[in-house]
Amino acid sequence: FLIVFLWGLASVAEFRSISVWWNVMLALPSCGIHDCLRESWESGDEDCSLEILGISRKIRILTILLNLLPRSILQCCIFIVGIQYLLSVRNISDLILNSLALTFLVTVDEMLFAAFAGEQNAAWIQATKPIKGRSFRCVDRMLALTHIPLGMFMFFPILIWLSYYLISNKISTDQLADA
Repeated sequence: FLIVFLWGLASVAEFRSISVWWNVMLALPSCGIHDCLRESWESGDEDCSLEILGISRKIRILTILLNLLPRSILQCCIFIVGIQYLLSVRNISDLILNSLALTFLVTVDEMLFAAFAGEQNAAWIQATKPIKGRSFRCVDRMLALTHIPLGMFMFFPILIWLSYYLISNKISTDQLADA
């Protein structure tokens, strides 16, 4: 049960990250394609810092359709299938291997970025200033609630679904044993 609980907590962290990105994509002001970035050079330095001023409509739509929407749907599916996958094992070694496989599945995007992003791209990302702008209050409240220990706001539905799944699995197992 502890590994399933930890899987739920990892899912809360990923849902939280996705919520932050939805907030950024929807709250960033629209601008022309050439007016979205501002470069500033520090005096005497060769380093440049970037500031994101907005996002063009085309890039916003492409990012939502090709990144955020699939990522949101995949996270929901991976979470549900992951719990079923973890609960389907009968011995502890399979449970540990399955949890390791799920961890790989969730972190593969970060490994791909580390493998394929060049040093220049990583330097640009590091040099980018934090995004300033408005935010949606409802998302801010939800994100503030997830700072509560264990992110209980988002974990309650997970815990209810997990309890339902465990109870229904136990009932069906008992019915099969009686037959």
